[in-house]
Amino acid sequence: MLVRELISLEAKAREVRARTGRRTTRAALAKKSGVSEQTLSDWFNGRHHPRDLDQLMKVVRVLAGWAEHPAVPYQPWARLLETASPPRTAALAHAREDAAQGHGPTGGHGGPTGGRSAVDTRAPARQKDGSGPVLTVRDADPPEDVLGRTAARPTRRTFLANAVTATAAAGFGVAGWQLFGAPDLPPKGKRWAFPADRPVSSNPAVARGVVYFGSDDQHVYAVDARTGKPVWPQPFPTGGSSRSSPAVARGVVYAGSDDGKLYALDVTDGRRRWERPTGAPLGWSSPVLVGDSVYVGIGDEKNGRSLQRIDAASGGLRWRRPLDTSAPIWGPAVARGVVYAGCDDGHLYMVDAADGRPLRPFRAEGAVWRPTVADGTVYVGSDDGNLYAVNPGQPRARWAHSIGAPVGSTPLVVGSTVYVGSDDGNVYALAVTDGQERWRADTDGQVRTQPAAAEGTVYISGVDGYLYALRARDGKRQWRERLGNALWSSPTAADGSVYVGSDDNHLYAVTV
Repeated sequence: MLVRELISLEAKAREVRARTGRRTTRAALAKKSGVSEQTLSDWFNGRHHPRDLDQLMKVVRVLAGWAEHPAVPYQPWARLLETASPPRTAALAHAREDAAQGHGPTGGHGGPTGGRSAVDTRAPARQKDGSGPVLTVRDADPPEDVLGRTAARPTRRTFLANAVTATAAAGFGVAGWQLFGAPDLPPKGKRWAFPADRPVSSNPAVARGVVYFGSDDQHVYAVDARTGKPVWPQPFPTGGSSRSSPAVARGVVYAGSDDGKLYALDVTDGRRRWERPTGAPLGWSSPVLVGDSVYVGIGDEKNGRSLQRIDAASGGLRWRRPLDTSAPIWGPAVARGVVYAGCDDGHLYMVDAADGRPLRPFRAEGAVWRPTVADGTVYVGSDDGNLYAVNPGQPRARWAHSIGAPVGSTPLVVGSTVYVGSDDGNVYALAVTDGQERWRADTDGQVRTQPAAAEGTVYISGVDGYLYALRARDGKRQWRERLGNALWSSPTAADGSVYVGSDDNHLYAVTV
């Protein structure tokens, strides 16, 4: 909730300043507030919650001033800060013990992503590109004042009452009531829930009937995909949070950690085969396995940023390519002999996969997130409000679809369609050829994860804590399942289930 409010306030500030041609950047916010750019990036991207109220209020006051907000109430932000990181309870500890014995948390069901675009980046959040009909599945909720909310999530009755008031004030009348009062389709139900000790932000990897994932509790886990019971005798301990997503191949699990190491673990028992110091925390940058090499993007303000190629069998360093930036990097993605990595400095960096030789980067107007490569085209979202389709080595994007809100979601390409989420709460389906919008579907919060797809359905995990199932051909919502207060883990669909981690300290399997 706290991250959500910060993102909303930043979006308001960006909109107001854009009217006068002024930009809102993290560097400018860091300079004005006195809070480091790295810390701000960690906050807004959900890696860490603010701990110091004075520090938080410095940022809030700057953003409120930029948004021309008349006053900054102190208490709402204090309540949000207090509830941002709930302490571990005794019940959770007992659940962990039950999981180790093969008992689930309920009823014994098992335990345990160089050129500047000509697109207007100040376009409103729901602008159409004019290139064809757009199907709007569900409009957004009425706008709410970010500083007027409380930490508690409203009940459905309260939400509907507020919606009626808002729709009446806006003149929506009966149509508005029908829109907001429509009941959700029944969820599919949780197959099992595996408890960790801290939030699970890692994207789960599924291989040969086993789910592998990391947690903020400084462990890497392996659980049976069918039952949710532990596969390894013990989870593998790392020296820091494991938010990056594992890569699995040829009997080895490759997992990164904030302790500044990349680990290679045996799939059968979690035994360490080798570890490689990377020089800095991996954060949310996941290792990518291609052939006999593992590629990682790492770095911090002290040690600098770099892309590295590591031998998959031995852990030996093959090359290290420093990047001329102090901003966080995301990714990488590897395809057709090129390594791609998005960066908060607005660049999509590219290097030769064989020797690390730098190639010409692509430049956007805002932070660039983790890309996806399909059929030789790179698809990547940016905080400047665009999804770009980039041809390697070209100074300008092949096309750019203007969404008008930050696009921090990693795109998913299936056939002729690219699916991506946005901070405006929508999931978009675009044509890969020209970016034409085919449909959009609304959720109740920002979408910063990568969609998953299987059997004609697209699955979305959102900051609102819900897992959504959307029909791939038109975006119609099939069902949604509440799995926590926020989902920073991308879903993985495999063998009739969707697996996703939650900030409520669980990995969930949902039957589909």
